[in-house]
Amino acid sequence: MRVLINAAGSNIGGAVTYLTNLLPQLARLQVDAGRDDHFIVVAPSETIDKLHATLEEKCFSVEHYREPPVQNLKRVVFDQIRIPRLIRQHAADLLFSANGFGTLRPGCPEALLIRNPIYFCPIYERRLRELGRSLRAIRLRRYMSLISIRSADLILFPTQAMLDLARPYGGLRSRDARVIHYGFNRETFFREGAGRPAIADAMREWRAEGKRVLLGVSAFAIHKNFDTLVEAMPELIERGCETRLVLTIAREQTGDVKDFDDLLRRIETLGLDDAVHLPGHVPYEQLQHLYAESDLFVFPSFAESFGHSMVEAMACGLPSVAADIPVNREVLAGSASYFESFDPKSCAAAISEVLCQTDVARTLRAAAELQARNFSWSAYAISLLDEFEQLLGGPR
Repeated sequence: MRVLINAAGSNIGGAVTYLTNLLPQLARLQVDAGRDDHFIVVAPSETIDKLHATLEEKCFSVEHYREPPVQNLKRVVFDQIRIPRLIRQHAADLLFSANGFGTLRPGCPEALLIRNPIYFCPIYERRLRELGRSLRAIRLRRYMSLISIRSADLILFPTQAMLDLARPYGGLRSRDARVIHYGFNRETFFREGAGRPAIADAMREWRAEGKRVLLGVSAFAIHKNFDTLVEAMPELIERGCETRLVLTIAREQTGDVKDFDDLLRRIETLGLDDAVHLPGHVPYEQLQHLYAESDLFVFPSFAESFGHSMVEAMACGLPSVAADIPVNREVLAGSASYFESFDPKSCAAAISEVLCQTDVARTLRAAAELQARNFSWSAYAISLLDEFEQLLGGPR
């Protein structure tokens, strides 16, 4: 089976995490399961550089995407014109569109991964209105995604909650939709010899001084809802919780630069410069050190397709506090305490409960270790290839 993987939009965040974990599993299956598949990976040059060691495996070929990985006219032309040419050039049997936008006439069966929840989230649109932003771009991208859904032969979702979010917009009733949870791989994540970022040493010092460390691992975006988390910090201080909050967000890795700057100004206005720390982007292989030096993982996002960092936190045995939305409950289950998405006091109360009540934290930690076992990149890769083979084999 020859599969062309269109990951041209995979430049930051969860999209890169997805490739980082999936591609090694696809290569391993060629040996462990005696398979003879070949994958043509189309991705931004900087992502290919990060995955260079993996992509040297003989089961991979590489095609560089050199344009900015946003959904502009160049990207549309690439998906609709260049991708069919690459399919013919590499004699691909199947197209796997891994960034939510498909190719309408690929010349072969197409599997489409829907991974961006904001196109289907009414709360996100409401938030844009509150900020005085235009809805034109988000509605255009939703239209493009819906066209892709109606055109594809197989539509994949990482969670049932994500499928339920998209279903009301139509296009899924007669289509073949499947839910396959993303995974976690201890070998990839707990990599020996990974560098230790300076912020991890600072976190260790704060804990030695008796402070409690909160951790948020994510790229920055409006729907990540960090403003609610920051607004909860003064309430925590009033409750007597001496905490430090570490967020791995970075200005250079977001399309919402104005909102990032607004968050910085809010942190300063609230007098939280000593309480909130933004070390910037931390490489995937170094994240293990941040989880190890934390007391609690916090995930305030109000729109998600999956949330890789939630599984990472569980695998590290951390209790979590998360916004009360269906996808967070689907992934975290009983390993988290939940709060009302836009209520700082509710957020602070949930954090305080976990930090101050030892029995609550102990229960959540035990649940986290059990829940983390339900997510496997190996199982994901096996399921993905099984779906591809059934698709190529004809109607189910």
